[in-house]
Formats: sequence, structure tokens, C-alpha cells
Amino acid sequence: VPNLHEVPSGFFDVEALKIAAGWADLEFVDVEPVPDFEKSRCFAFAEAARSSADGGWFLGFLVYDRQPGQMHYYALRRDERTPGAWLKLDSLPAAGAEPRNRQLTDEDLWSLYESNKPLFQAWLLRWYPVVYRPSAAREVCRALEGEGYSLSKERAMRVSAESGWLVPSAVRRLLHVLPQAALRELLVQFARPSEAEMRCLLEASGWDLSAAQPAIDRVLKQRVALAKEVDVQRPRLALSLCDWEPRSAASLLALQLQLGADNELLPELQQALSLAGGDGDRAEAVVKLQPSVVSMQVAASILEQTGTWSVEAAKRVLEVKRRFPGVSVPVAMEVLRCNDDDPHAAGEMLAEYQQRIQRIVTDQGDGSDIFSGEAASIAETALSATDWDPRKAFLAARNLAHTVQSTRRLVRHRGCNENFAVDAVLAGLTAGEMKPKLAAALLLGEALPPVAQAQQAPLKDRGPPKVTAKPAAAEPSEDEYCSVQIALEERQDFWELADKSKEKTAEGIFNSNFFEMAGGSGVYKHICRLNHSCAPNCAHSFDALTGLGELRAVRSVAEGDELTVTYIELRLPTLDRRRLLLERYGFHCSCTSCSSASTFCSDQRRSKLAAFDEALGTALEEIGILAAASRGDPQAERCATELRWRALVLVAQVLEIAAAEGLTGADDSDARACASAVFLLRGLPGLQASWAAECVRRFRLAGNDTETKSLEQDLARIIAEEHSWLGPLEFSQVD
Repeated sequence: VPNLHEVPSGFFDVEALKIAAGWADLEFVDVEPVPDFEKSRCFAFAEAARSSADGGWFLGFLVYDRQPGQMHYYALRRDERTPGAWLKLDSLPAAGAEPRNRQLTDEDLWSLYESNKPLFQAWLLRWYPVVYRPSAAREVCRALEGEGYSLSKERAMRVSAESGWLVPSAVRRLLHVLPQAALRELLVQFARPSEAEMRCLLEASGWDLSAAQPAIDRVLKQRVALAKEVDVQRPRLALSLCDWEPRSAASLLALQLQLGADNELLPELQQALSLAGGDGDRAEAVVKLQPSVVSMQVAASILEQTGTWSVEAAKRVLEVKRRFPGVSVPVAMEVLRCNDDDPHAAGEMLAEYQQRIQRIVTDQGDGSDIFSGEAASIAETALSATDWDPRKAFLAARNLAHTVQSTRRLVRHRGCNENFAVDAVLAGLTAGEMKPKLAAALLLGEALPPVAQAQQAPLKDRGPPKVTAKPAAAEPSEDEYCSVQIALEERQDFWELADKSKEKTAEGIFNSNFFEMAGGSGVYKHICRLNHSCAPNCAHSFDALTGLGELRAVRSVAEGDELTVTYIELRLPTLDRRRLLLERYGFHCSCTSCSSASTFCSDQRRSKLAAFDEALGTALEEIGILAAASRGDPQAERCATELRWRALVLVAQVLEIAAAEGLTGADDSDARACASAVFLLRGLPGLQASWAAECVRRFRLAGNDTETKSLEQDLARIIAEEHSWLGPLEFSQVD
């Protein structure tokens, strides 16, 4: 008889089998080899599967025979087709005892177990119950649903593992053990005054702890009495809402007792707790402020921005914002602080501030380029773009007034006597990246210069882009909404679209669903229904030639995956994106980019992407100006060459960050970077052609056929142009 260490090396240890089984979602459960079958856990597994609605979660037993000379595994498989039937699948049965594979009854199985008692005692034989994890989790979820509670699949998996993968034990743990744990945790959390109560009691006693002690004792007695009145049913409801986490359920119950709320309000209280990061006092503030705003999310956002989560402070901010809706919460807080928290006085200060901004705009005009009544619109745009921040608003208003004047002068210089409305001029400036030449070209419907066209900001984002130093485009006016013409057969489709406001209106539906297009905005029947993602897998484009909107996948989309687009500028930090989506569309973004644990790194990359993209545009302008002003000048050529090198580095950085963030094709910034490389590599037609092909490939992801063909023509012209004035680039290869 060979020793154990002489067993052939091809034989797998049971621990290795457990690891391999885990990859197939199978669990080999360790059980004590108890000689008495009815007292063993093997019997418990068999009986649990027999009594389950779907016993498919228990597959049978893996038997590990360690007897010298016949070490091997064999299976005792439950025959799910026939109740009480088993299949013994043995590759090495005892000589002459029985066939390799045969059917067993329950009695045969128990007899086999009883006959193995001596081997169990010598640890020469082990029976391992085999469980299919997903089926066990589903059975646990089904049992909870039968009791009227919900349970996530992930939590069902965890509790099954904690219960040794025995479904009845997992259900018993959920319905009996965890509620008791939640009640114990409730006593820990609730049998003490809250921070707000302690503050009030100490303030009432002049901060004398001895004087406040009787009142503190009364509060404690009241809280203990309330905690004792909690029945078993209430912790189960709380656990169901908190995915059966006792500490979270205890926090929810403590909040319910603190507010004296009914069980029907538990879902809302859970939402408040989630928005408040699990803090009971903050969640209470959210619940109390919610009636004053449109949603609980808005209440939590305002309270968070106050810094103190004070309901009184938040209500004062709301009173200021009712008069000045565009003012940011930090500015409102600062103005209130300067006016002893008096909302009326704060409003008067903001009104004076608004008038000063308007006077700055008026002072820039000469009566011909800024007309009467337009100063208010320009000032409001500057204030909105800077969140009413006085450190930025005055300069922004002055700069915006100058750009409006410059745009109108350029329009007149090109022979157009039409006085475009200030809203149209502001929209053109926003679309043209605040550059008067581009804005004038857009207003007059002229073709943009090739490089400028490549550098132009995308016009397909939902809503005006969020800016910090440049004014945003004004949203469509009331007259524009009234001019929306919808065919009779399409009206029903229009009214079925979502509206972020409670009262459904044509204006609200349009604001919640419109896409920017060439020359205006529009609403689609189907594209508008796509959800937002900060790393979308699709991009929208409007073909002005065909009058059709197009949706294109920017990367491979697996069957069954949701199609998503972006509603906003993607290069903003996470908090700014989420705030903008909440304010404009009324929802908290929970896409993979916003909910990832590495949002800080993502924000850093996206901020760099925006900075590098802007720096690239500035470098291209400087190269063009330098070349046009000093052709043939060796020093100018050296400067241009150095700038070209820097710009090429920026191109590489833009492409690298866009790829890292999954934004390739989500907008046309990476295609514009490739177009810039074509311009920068003049004098190297081979490399230009390679970059032009890459530019077209990337642009085709986010653009339409008409725009792509136009881009191909522009790139071909750039490659064919004379370029000797740029000077040589001294390198042998550019990747």
C-alpha cells in the first residue's frame, strides 16, 4: 500500500478543487464528519432541498475517499427529475461491490452514510455538500419576497455564505437574527441625546452641564421608552430598505423615532439618510427642508452647501434665491452673513450689485453697438456664467460687453446691416468659444476657416455648456417656445416626453429634452429618451443637409447594454457635473464615472483635458498670427517651430487623457486635436495624411456624413497649401 506522499502528483487536493469550483459559482461546503446521519449537516442540506420550492440550489455531495490505495472522488448527485432519488457516480468502486454508476433512494443514501461511520471517525472519508451559489441566493430572495420584503442578490450571496450556504439558515438569520441585531444597535444609537438636542439643552442651561443634567435625563428616558416600543415587524421593514444591514437599519429606525413618523414614510426617510451620508441629524434637516423645495435631492444639495446643514440657514438662502434664482448658495450665504442673516437686506444688496454690473455694461457701450435695454441681458449672462461671484462678475461683464461690440462691428464690416438681437449675439459667442470672428461667421451663416472649424466647440450637447469664466448661451426665449410647430400626429409623442418639473408644460418638456442643432434647437421622438452618462457609449449629431439627427456608437456596445448620450459638457469635475444635471434636469447622476471610487483622479484628468484643449487652441492662434506677421523672418520661424513642438505635445496629451477617461468620440475634442496635428505637421505630407485619416476616423464617431465629408475636404486643402514659411521641424519621425 503506497504512502500518502506517494500518491501520483496528478491527483488534486480538495482545497484546489474548491478554488476551481468557485470559478463556476459552486461551493464545496465543509461539514463535520458526524457519524449519526440525522445529526449531521449533510442531512440538513438534503432535508432543506427537499422542503424548498426550488431545491436546485443543492446539487448533492462530493465524496472524498482518502483510503490508502483507492484515494479518489465520487459524486452523489440529486436527481431533480425524481423526488427522493440520487445518482452515485463512482469512478473507482470497491471490487465486486456494485456498478460504477447507479441510482439510489433516500434509504440507500442513508445506509451508505451509516456504513461509512468508521471511515468518518478515522477522517478517511469526507462528504462535501455542493451548492450552486446563484440558485441559493435566488431561493433566499424568493423566501424573503414571500414574506413581503426585498433583498438584493449581492446581499443574499453574503448572508448565504455567512450561514454556511444552507438556505433555511440564511432565511432564519435574515428574519430573526438580523432584526435583533438592528434593535440592539438602535439602543446604542438612540438611547442618547442627539447633537441638536444636547446643543439646545446646554444653551438653555447657560452651558452649565450640572444644570442641564435633569433635562438630559428626561430626554434619555423618553428615548429609551420609544426604543422599547419598537416591535419585531418594524426592524424587518427597515432592514428591507437598507439591504439588511443592521447598522443602517438602526439609523433609519432612530430617524423614524426622532421624527415620530409612520412606517409608510420609511422609504422617504431612507432616501434622506442616503443623501445625508447616513447622518441622522442631517437627514432630519433634509426631511424638514424638503417641503420648501422641489425634491429631497435639492434640499440635501442646499443644506450641504450651507456647510452647517442648518434648516434655518437654508430657508434664508431660499428666500434670497426666490428673488434672485440665479445666485449660487455660497454667494447667498456670504451676502446673508454681511447683513446679519436678514434675507430682505441681503436681497437689497444683491439688487444693488446687479445694477452695478449693468452700469459696467452700459459704460462700455457707445450707443451704437449696445442698445437700450440690452445691458440687463448682458449683465445677467455675465452673472450666471460666474455664479454671481463678485471676484469674477465685474471683469466678465466688461469682457462680454466688449465681445458683443466686436461681434456687431465685424457683422457690419462684412456688409450686413441687420441688427441681430443681443440674445442671438450671445448665443453665437458661446458657440464660437467667445471669439467675435467665429460668432460673426455663425450669425452670417459663413463657412468657418478650416483650423477654426476643427477647433470649434461641439454644438450637440444638451443645453448651453457650463462655463466658469465665459458667459453661457441664453436658453430659448418664450417666443421661441411658442413658435415650436408640431404636426397633429406628433403632438401625443411630444407630450409623452419627460418634464423635470411637476407641472407638465410645453416649455418644461422642451427644456428637459432639447438638443442643439445647426441654427437652433429641436426635440426628437426617440433620441430624447436616451439616458445620460458622463462616459457615454453614443454621440448625437445633426445633419443640416438631410435635416436628420444621427446617433452613433463611439465604442463597441454589447447586446443588452443601455445606449447613453451626454446632456452636458463632459470635462467638468464630478461635483459640477452632478450639480448641473440636478439643476437642469432634476436628477442625481449615478453613472460609472460619477459613482466610481476614483472620481478625484478622474476629475484631475478631465480638468487637464479642458486646460490642454484650450492651450492647444491658443497655440494655434499664436502660430497663425506669428506666421502672418513675420514671413521670412528667421527669428519668427524659430518661435513658430517651438510653438509647433509645444502644440504637438498638447495634441498627444489630449488624445491620451480622452482615451483614459473613455471620452474618445463622446465629443469631437480628440478629432479636433488630430486636425490640429495636420495643421502643425505642414511640410511633412506623409505624416499629415496619416493624422488626417485618424482625424476623419475619430470625427466619424461623433459627426454625421455631411460634416465628415466637409472635414475631409478641409484637411485636404491644408495638406495641399504652401507651408515653407513655417520653417522645418527637425526630427525624423513623429508618432
